[in-house]
Amino acid sequence: MSDWMLSKCCRLIACRASEGCCFTSFLGSASWTDPICRAAVKTLSARCASECVSKFQIDQLNHSLTRRDGIPGRFSSVACLVAAILCVLLNASLVEAQEEDQAPEANPLAIVDGLLQAQQKIYIQSKDGRPLMNYTLEELRELEKVYRESKQMPAVLSSADVKAEIKDGAAEIKADYSVQLSRSGTIERLDLGLKNCQLIDDPKFESDDSPAVKAEYRVLPTQDGYQWLVLSPEPGKHRLSVTSQTVVDRSVDRHNLTIDLPIVNCVIRVTLPANAVEERVRLEDVIINRAVDASGVQLEVRSRGGSFTLDWRLGRTTERVGAVEAESETVYEPLDVMDSTQFWSATTTLNLRWYGDDGNTKVRIALPVGAQWNSLPYSEFDRFRLTTVLAEPVADADSGAVAKVEAGTDASAIPETGATQTGAGDAAASSEPQRVEVLEIENLEPSEFPEVEDLKLQWRWLPAQKMSDRSMVSYTVPAPVITGTDRHDAKVGVVFPRAMELTYQANPSVRVQRRNLAEDSGFGRQQIQFAFPDAPADVSMTFRKQQLLPTLRTTYRVHVGESQLELTAWIEGWFEGVAAELGVVPGQWVIDEQSSFALRDPNSAYTDDTTALSVRRTEDGKWIFSSREENSGEPTGRTSQVWRFKAYRKWDVKSGQEIQFDFPLIDRGIASGQPHLEHGSGLLLVSSDQSLALQSDSAACAGLFAEAMAGEYQNYLTTPSQTATAYRFQSLSAAPKWVGSAMVLAQQIRLGCDVEVDVRESQAKIRQNFDLQVSNRALIQPKMRVRSDVLPIQISMGDLLISYVEQQLSDATVQVDGTNHQWREIQLTGLPAVLGSARLTVESSVPLPPVGLGTGQLPEQSKSQQAESRVSLPLVTMQLENEVARSPVSLSVRSSRNIDVLLATDNSAVSLTTSNAARPLEMEPDQDSFELILRYRSSSNVGRLVTQGVWLQTLLAGTDRRDRFVARVRSESGQVVVQLPDQSQLDKVALDGVLLTTELAPYDYNTNRVVVALPDTGEHCVEAVYTLSEPLSWAHRLRLKPAVIEDAQPQDRCYWQLVMPGIFHLGWCPPELTAEWRWQWSSLWWSRVSDKDQSALERLLGAQILTRIPTNTNSYTMSCLGDLPVADVWVLSRFFMWLPMGLLTLFGSWLLLSFPVLRSPHTLIAVALILLSGAMIWPDMSMLLGQTAVITFLLVGIISLTRYLVDSRVRRRSVFAARPSSYLEGSGPYTVSQRARAAHSSGTAQSMPAEPTGVD
Repeated sequence: MSDWMLSKCCRLIACRASEGCCFTSFLGSASWTDPICRAAVKTLSARCASECVSKFQIDQLNHSLTRRDGIPGRFSSVACLVAAILCVLLNASLVEAQEEDQAPEANPLAIVDGLLQAQQKIYIQSKDGRPLMNYTLEELRELEKVYRESKQMPAVLSSADVKAEIKDGAAEIKADYSVQLSRSGTIERLDLGLKNCQLIDDPKFESDDSPAVKAEYRVLPTQDGYQWLVLSPEPGKHRLSVTSQTVVDRSVDRHNLTIDLPIVNCVIRVTLPANAVEERVRLEDVIINRAVDASGVQLEVRSRGGSFTLDWRLGRTTERVGAVEAESETVYEPLDVMDSTQFWSATTTLNLRWYGDDGNTKVRIALPVGAQWNSLPYSEFDRFRLTTVLAEPVADADSGAVAKVEAGTDASAIPETGATQTGAGDAAASSEPQRVEVLEIENLEPSEFPEVEDLKLQWRWLPAQKMSDRSMVSYTVPAPVITGTDRHDAKVGVVFPRAMELTYQANPSVRVQRRNLAEDSGFGRQQIQFAFPDAPADVSMTFRKQQLLPTLRTTYRVHVGESQLELTAWIEGWFEGVAAELGVVPGQWVIDEQSSFALRDPNSAYTDDTTALSVRRTEDGKWIFSSREENSGEPTGRTSQVWRFKAYRKWDVKSGQEIQFDFPLIDRGIASGQPHLEHGSGLLLVSSDQSLALQSDSAACAGLFAEAMAGEYQNYLTTPSQTATAYRFQSLSAAPKWVGSAMVLAQQIRLGCDVEVDVRESQAKIRQNFDLQVSNRALIQPKMRVRSDVLPIQISMGDLLISYVEQQLSDATVQVDGTNHQWREIQLTGLPAVLGSARLTVESSVPLPPVGLGTGQLPEQSKSQQAESRVSLPLVTMQLENEVARSPVSLSVRSSRNIDVLLATDNSAVSLTTSNAARPLEMEPDQDSFELILRYRSSSNVGRLVTQGVWLQTLLAGTDRRDRFVARVRSESGQVVVQLPDQSQLDKVALDGVLLTTELAPYDYNTNRVVVALPDTGEHCVEAVYTLSEPLSWAHRLRLKPAVIEDAQPQDRCYWQLVMPGIFHLGWCPPELTAEWRWQWSSLWWSRVSDKDQSALERLLGAQILTRIPTNTNSYTMSCLGDLPVADVWVLSRFFMWLPMGLLTLFGSWLLLSFPVLRSPHTLIAVALILLSGAMIWPDMSMLLGQTAVITFLLVGIISLTRYLVDSRVRRRSVFAARPSSYLEGSGPYTVSQRARAAHSSGTAQSMPAEPTGVD
């Protein structure tokens, strides 16, 4: 007994008589399944006549005997019987103890003469003296035997073998069961299943026991089927064979067989009709064999029991007449043919053709051992069915591994893909047969779909190498086996690098169909293809590395200078692995080690993004260049690099010798250890300094072929303006050599000069622009001649200020206004060498003498009289050594309104200014000074303060507004008062481009005025920059708030330039101002362009460039006569204009398309008149909104056109398309998934309706 049962019995024995009813609850918790035990207990319970055992307790005991839901597995039936006996005896003893209070004295002795009597009972008393039980010795031995048997395992079925034969809609089932008993003398109950079956024959029993031992068997029907009862006196193995029959269900065109089996490993053999096809089982069941013989289709299925289900479909039973042809082309593409641990990707292109309706409809493609599917096709119209099965390879000497197909194999048993998949060699070495993956293609309608063209099957194969070393590897390349065809033309190809040498061994019938460059496989790969006349066989291939020399393409540039020759070499090479090494024999050239680099950007010849090369020189004068990196490992393939190095050679142009040079020799065999010297093939560019003229001797040159200078060669020249002569040379031609001569060219200079003079009351500013054209030789540090009273001067070339050194010329003097001035010579030491075009600007100034009573005051004369003075202005001249071609000097003069300037000549005077407009005048090229006549005039309309032009620039940026007020003024009082707008903050004030401090331009914060002091009564440019708070919104009303010069009389136009961000636009020009812009097409939009931009207004008023307008802005210029008025303008954001106009246009389009009455001519004419009237009233706003409407109409047109094209499109789909293999179904034939069928039901139902498949 178990420990729990012993403790239960002890508790029952220790209970008092009044608690004797507890044994019934104990009996009720046991499992009473043995009929012998149940009969014994019923007999014992009938003896319980005492008062302690009530009628309720007896009923409870009987109920526990009849129920079957006890605690299975915890106690055996014998243990329960012993417990019942103990409890009954306990109750009996309690009853006797109640009747006889002094009974213990009457009990007989159990020990006589020291011996225990076998027939005497043993009495055990409780603590209070009451007897608990009395047993004899024989009864105790029986209890000990029951305790030993209760520790043995219960009996279960060990196996089940089921055979089923389908005939005339019924199935005859013969089931064989076996059980191993470990206990004796115990009735074992075993469930047999077969719930839906009826026995048609008597059960047959067998036993391995000896004939003397007789076992008893029974087969009883139960609610869950049948039950086998076994009672054996000794442990042993027993077998049972039963024959039953059940009905086969039929649904539409499929048949279904269901057998209820016990949970045990079962082997089920089913015989189906000969025309049965498409057999299916549960996912947990596996079809391990399918064969067809004279009796029908034989299926062998392995199952774990339970409700076994098998369904099938009956096909044609007529004899087949037809044939199937197949053509396959398999191409292997290994990633690295030398690495046997990597998979080879393979693609099989299959073409199938059915002749006749009764040909074989199933074609199977078996992959080689170690191969796995990557992606499989899927059928779209239910005309083809694809199934993946497993098979065991059968070795064949001629055709390799041929797969024996096992139909209906569960796809879940396919081994997962991974790097641990064993290859063909591992399969051969293993004692267990390796399974291969098989694809089964079934054509359900050969008459409608007689062929399959270009079916792409993607798979991969892990090869097993036969032998391998660092330079050689061998493989046995198999081919997929295709069965179910009457004819099969197979081709197998392998793509491998051109750097590999291939040798192969195959059957004599195998022929090589082609061996050439691989198609669409990249540069440097080739393909070999084998054709098999009968059946594909394995081909043994050995790949060996070739010892390839690096492939080089050289480019030389030889630059001829006056003192040396410079050779620059670019070597573009393809090297085997990382050991990139070359040898160079320079000959007469001297290699510069510091200029040897490997270019990281091969498209830039002179890039600084380089890596230094390792250069060393050997004893025989050879230079070895290497780019090997440390810890680079083994070679990993061919790499491309571009190297550059320089070499020099002495040569003097003054010696008059001819130029002759050879090319360096290149050794390509440094890495392999076998020298291979050659000059190579490539390009030669010969250039020279611009001071030299080269001439080649074509008769003396060897191995060079002249070529036109192409644009791509310009990358190898240092400057775009440099020219060169191009030659080609080949490695198979003679050693290239260039022979020629060089001649020094004279320096040629062409000089032009224009002079600009700005005459004011106190001084004259002179600006001279020298235009130089230097050829053949660079101009280095030229000299200039300048008068001493003009110094210092400012010299610049573009944005570069030129420094110079002064030197006085003692022998050159000139007298000006009675004063002697000396000429000085300056040398431009800071000027870089000038070759080509250059422009030098020299700025100087000369003070003018006072006129009349004082400086800046007009003489007291009549209106008709004028004050006149003469002044001599000096010019700076260029002192050039060589002969110079000089152009005439162009003179232009600008002056104040009250000064007329005339050029004094020998006999007359030529006026240079009229109403402040300058006219250019030509002078002699070598003229170093000129004389001007200045006439000061007095006019009655000239007031105290006059403005000659006003410009206000308003810049809007975020929440701030910056105004720049510029005015050209002339004042007799010597100061100008500028009144700024309210709530403005002054930033800076400038006079004639010079920023003024608060002492020169005091600012009053209370009155918001700034006073600018003028140095004289001439014209000056006054600038004031101030800011205002002006936050922008989508539609913002902006008010013009200009600064005002107090007591000023305007005599010219005033301009307002409004600048805003690019996403804002000016709505229209106010009526108080005149627009200074025009509409111009800018590649995509019509935009407003103002001629008076910032630079033009600065030149007009003589203002300096203090600030720059930011990029991506819109600028609008407006003008008026007199002072700037107070006006309002609207600034609109692009979003504010586009959104309402776009919605309005879309709404109008919808109205026109939805209501035909609006498309009448009268309505359209009325709308056109309204739009035309609006365009005449607001032209600028109409242009802005019109562009938005046009874009909206274009979008509406594009949407309409797209909708029309989509509606008129004809969808055509192919029969097969690729899909991942993870979507394959497991055991049954594959049909179109419900999602694909639902997605394409609308298109396929019209063109070709699919037949029902019969799948629930």
